[in-house]
Amino acid sequence: MISCLIAVFAALVLMSGFASAEPLSVPEICDSVSPGLVRIETTGGAERVGKNIAISELTGTVLTEDGLVLTSAVGFAHQPGAILVRLADGSRTSAELVGTDENRNITLLRVKLADGKKLTVPKFVSKETLRIGQPVYALGRVLDEKNASVTAGVLSAVQRMRGLAVQTDASISANNYGGPLVDENGAVLAIITPLEPGMANAFGGDHLYDSGVGFAIPISDLQAILPRLETGTLHKTPKLGLLFDHPNPIFSSTKLLYVAPKSLGEKAGFLKDDVILTVNGTPVKRGTDVISAMAQCWQDDPITFVVRRGEQEVTLSFKLEKIEPPKSEPEADEQGDAPIKIETKPLEAPKDAEPAPEAPKNAETTPEAPKDAESAPEAPQNAEPAPETPKDAEAAPTESTSVMSVLDLVELSSRWTRSL
Repeated sequence: MISCLIAVFAALVLMSGFASAEPLSVPEICDSVSPGLVRIETTGGAERVGKNIAISELTGTVLTEDGLVLTSAVGFAHQPGAILVRLADGSRTSAELVGTDENRNITLLRVKLADGKKLTVPKFVSKETLRIGQPVYALGRVLDEKNASVTAGVLSAVQRMRGLAVQTDASISANNYGGPLVDENGAVLAIITPLEPGMANAFGGDHLYDSGVGFAIPISDLQAILPRLETGTLHKTPKLGLLFDHPNPIFSSTKLLYVAPKSLGEKAGFLKDDVILTVNGTPVKRGTDVISAMAQCWQDDPITFVVRRGEQEVTLSFKLEKIEPPKSEPEADEQGDAPIKIETKPLEAPKDAEPAPEAPKNAETTPEAPKDAESAPEAPQNAEPAPETPKDAEAAPTESTSVMSVLDLVELSSRWTRSL
């Protein structure tokens, strides 16, 4: 009996000790996480990606002791010829690109290790423990080969960027792209990478550099898709060519306002006025719910929608294949949206207008002036000039006029850029 009481008392003391454990100081956090960070250097490849200068140095976060490392895809958009990694102990080795998640802008590398050598894996924590407002720290290993750089902030929001990322106000830049976002106990919450809606390439969101708006992908989500990442590149989810009933999907229902011709959505069987009820079995109520559910899929994945069409429920199952625009039509812009065409047509005369009378065939021609005739007298130099047309007078109609007004164009453009 006494031994049981002693055991219970010891357990209570141990639990209270854990509960009252103080958070680590910032230097202690850096010391704790640094062994699990590597510096990635790339050589070769393009100097620019679009308007962006290629990034050749970034941070990597060790995922497994046998050499798997997570980092941001922004460092590989220029397709470098070689990848070198400087480990925490200062040694250098090469690495190969294993796979990239284009939805999350994350790349998986495999570092080549000498026989028997193992990497230090930092502590990880599930996204289920995240609390908005909790202190977080963004770490990187670019500025200093021996010590990690760190910026501090709070966890600003979760379920950002189509539900894929968390947001922080800690300063985010190329110095910590690919590095970890950690909690006050030094556990990795997420991997830092630039993101923005409708990303054209891996540089999307880099204009938010040190702005107080940064994003990171929860580590538990990346661990869950690791088997897929190890198979190669997971291509971005193709667009369906659907428009919701409001320009902003946050405020829209799931009713479809428009289905683009020759789009994947039309091929799959969507119709105007369909109401999307579920995506892969997940109920959806707003446009953002549909977008978030689709972000969990990649190109060539199977997907199933259930829609309400009138009084019936219709199931649409298909593959998320990429539909190339017909050659006769303008290609999509760098955001992935097809340009809006404004058709014009010539002004036509009213149908009830009388045609101008033709000159009779036997009409006499105007007699020519004799060659020796005197020329018309010149106007005196002090004569008044002919009056000019008033500036506010209406201009003559041109040959064609736009069918779509500027306001219509702005409205449709807004909807199209937020299409699904």
